Amino acid sequence: MVDPKDNNEKNKELVEALKTEYDDEEVVAESKSNNVFGFKMKKLLLLFLLIIILLIITLWLLSLSSKEMSINYSSYEKKMISAAKDYYKVNDKELPGNNSSSEVTLAKLVELKYMEDYSLLKSCTGSVTVENKNSSYSYSSYLDCGDDQSSKSLYRHLTQSNNITASGDGLYRMNNEYVFRGEIVNNYVSFSNRLWRIVKIDSNNDIVLILNDNFNAVNTWDDRYNETNDYNSGYNDYEKSRIKDFLDETYRNIKEGNTNDSELLMTKAATKKLVNYKLCIGKVGFNQTTKNNSYECSKVIENTKFGLLTISDYMNASLDTNCNAPSSKSCENYNYLINRNNWWLVTANSDNNYQVYLIESYGGIVSSNAYLYQYVRPVIHLSKNIKYTSGNGTENKPYVIE
Repeated sequence: MVDPKDNNEKNKELVEALKTEYDDEEVVAESKSNNVFGFKMKKLLLLFLLIIILLIITLWLLSLSSKEMSINYSSYEKKMISAAKDYYKVNDKELPGNNSSSEVTLAKLVELKYMEDYSLLKSCTGSVTVENKNSSYSYSSYLDCGDDQSSKSLYRHLTQSNNITASGDGLYRMNNEYVFRGEIVNNYVSFSNRLWRIVKIDSNNDIVLILNDNFNAVNTWDDRYNETNDYNSGYNDYEKSRIKDFLDETYRNIKEGNTNDSELLMTKAATKKLVNYKLCIGKVGFNQTTKNNSYECSKVIENTKFGLLTISDYMNASLDTNCNAPSSKSCENYNYLINRNNWWLVTANSDNNYQVYLIESYGGIVSSNAYLYQYVRPVIHLSKNIKYTSGNGTENKPYVIE
């Protein structure tokens, strides 16, 4: 007879054996599952790494292509200038007169066999401008292939249709010029280690800049003895003024290297980028309503390098519709030309012979005695052919030119 205890022991052993066998199968199955999952993860990781590598290679090739195209454009522009020089050697009668310019197109240079017709750039347009500055010729090329690599003059960059506005702060088309107006406008330019503001693009398409801050120390507008007042109140005749002498001497010191670099308005090399311009020095009455420089430009000084701003140019910078005469206090409103100091304008008051206009620190226009000492913000003109290289016109990222 079988002992029940023996049966129980055998049953326990059988259960344990079956359980062990089941557990072993589970472990094997789990191990296989883990191996499959690990393999899939490795494949996904390898695929991800492959995509990253391909992306890096693609970006690198694109950068090389972009750099190569840029180099090609730069080389092509140099060839355009060389071809233009050969053209003008043969056609010297087409060279510009003193303080003027002329232009020959890329199409003409190719047509007359002064340079090869590169198939890569067949869809491009361009030209070479030669400027005569005091009997010294300078050449600049412009090439437009309809892409970001194309060269652009600052004038062309600024006057793109999407940059022109009819309301609010920005660049306006007025008086046959492009004028920056408003309180916050992106018209900063970095030039010769100083910050400037673009006042306007004039009717010749040259770019009019005013120094953003004040230059050097204060200076009198004029302090000569005035017989009308019987003391040294000065005369408001710009042609004979102390302020003109100061600006002329500033330019002369730069050209002759008579001043330390820290005291220079700009470097000698930078002066080659300036163009001579007609400085409007006509007088304007305190209550005269005009903003188109018609009174100021009734009298001009030719071939100016450093000048000052006219009363109309200051008034045009304001967006306030009530700013219509020098006497208007509204001209200080919505006007980016406000400076933290008082500074001189070039325009004199036609109501007498001893007062000229200055802009006070809060932006108001004042008819001031000429003998006073105030800050100077020189005005210069850059050629329409000056090349834009970078920047968006903000104070932190001003326009940079070549």
